[in-house]
Amino acid sequence: MDYAPLPNLYTKPKGEIKLIDSKEYILYLNNESYVLLIKTYSDNRICFELKNKNNLTLYYYSEEFIYDEIIELLLLHKAQYKDLSKIMTFFKKAIENKKLELNYNEKNKKMILNVTKVADFEEMQIPIELNEKKISNEEIFRLLFEEIKLIKDNNHKNKEKEEKEHNKNNEIINNLMNKNKENEEYIKKLENKIIALEKVIDNFKNNINEAINKNSKYINDYMSNINKKVDDKIKSINDLKIYVEKSLNDNSNSVNNLIIDIDDKINESKLTLSGIIDEKINENEKSINNFKENINEKFNEKINQSMIIVDKKINENMQKLNNNLDEFMKKYMRSIDETIPHQNLFNISMNNNMNNLNINDMNNINQLNKNNINNMNNNILNLNNPQRNNLSPFIGIRFNKCDDKNNILEQIVIKCFSDDILENVIKKYKNKGGLVGKKLKFFFKGKELNNFKLSLSQIGLNKGEKNNISVFESKK
Repeated sequence: MDYAPLPNLYTKPKGEIKLIDSKEYILYLNNESYVLLIKTYSDNRICFELKNKNNLTLYYYSEEFIYDEIIELLLLHKAQYKDLSKIMTFFKKAIENKKLELNYNEKNKKMILNVTKVADFEEMQIPIELNEKKISNEEIFRLLFEEIKLIKDNNHKNKEKEEKEHNKNNEIINNLMNKNKENEEYIKKLENKIIALEKVIDNFKNNINEAINKNSKYINDYMSNINKKVDDKIKSINDLKIYVEKSLNDNSNSVNNLIIDIDDKINESKLTLSGIIDEKINENEKSINNFKENINEKFNEKINQSMIIVDKKINENMQKLNNNLDEFMKKYMRSIDETIPHQNLFNISMNNNMNNLNINDMNNINQLNKNNINNMNNNILNLNNPQRNNLSPFIGIRFNKCDDKNNILEQIVIKCFSDDILENVIKKYKNKGGLVGKKLKFFFKGKELNNFKLSLSQIGLNKGEKNNISVFESKK
């Protein structure tokens, strides 16, 4: 149930109220983050609003104070804190210096801003209570749409990120492939050079063979030197060829490893994204279920209100019926009074003729008169006793369970009769409201009810009236 704010006697006309300042701070409680919004208005009010930052909930917490109230609550000097801007600075410094903590009161469902303040060289904590309020249906739909839009935007961003990473990986692969192609072309050039060099060597060997025939000793020595140089050259070329092949193999392994890493990252991203989507869907389903429960609660509340109206109509109709019965009784009694003289005349006539009757006839007449009188008395008693005619009007008593500020938290209607004892009616209320065992105080028309042995009519609870009993939980 929403808690209506207390009326502010210092507010200006609505059209003149302006927002003066607004600050947001992040507070933490049980590993969850909350957004504290502090606002000041031109009508000298300061307002506190607290919402869960990450989770979508149906409730938020708020409270507001005028300048004098917040000064008195925080034990501040007006000379030092002349206006609300100074108080805004006070809260800013308290949060920056970690002198403001967030707590939750499970019993009263309130968030507490505990402000630590030094007074007379001693630290003291000043609690600022924020009442729980339900977010309106329009706000719930707006938050749901924003959450869905955020999920879609995140999905779109994740897809764009995957596409960028995929394009980047393709670029790396293309660069490696181009580099590999360049290496292959370089190897091909080296092979061509080796072939050309081999032709040169063959030609040179032919020339040497010819020279050997001319000068064998000189040629042999020269040939030995040439062979050595040729062997060294061939060895260098072979070493270069081995190095090039090794480089190609290393590059090929690097490309394969990179492709494997890319595939692993893509699969990991898909799993992470799938988990996020499932988690968001579950959160949305919980929010929708909570929303349905809220609608059912509102529907039940409307039904209870309708039942109160129906009970009131029934009481009004029963009142009219009782009035009609009273009127009928008056007419009936007048008709009885009018028939009494005729009855006397009849009796006189009967007395005159009594001598003509025998004893048995007299007894029959007396018995007949007794039966008529008894029937008449029974009819009068039945008309005067509405309970015997099943027409007893019931009383609808509304038990209003209130908080310390007289805000109605719960209303339960108990049907009873005016002669019911208050103690029995209260037992019915406790059983119906699930309050058995709790110590409660009951007030009717501003006075506490102490004598529970009195009937409802003795207390002053009557049909056709607004019978409201206020209920408070006893703190003792």
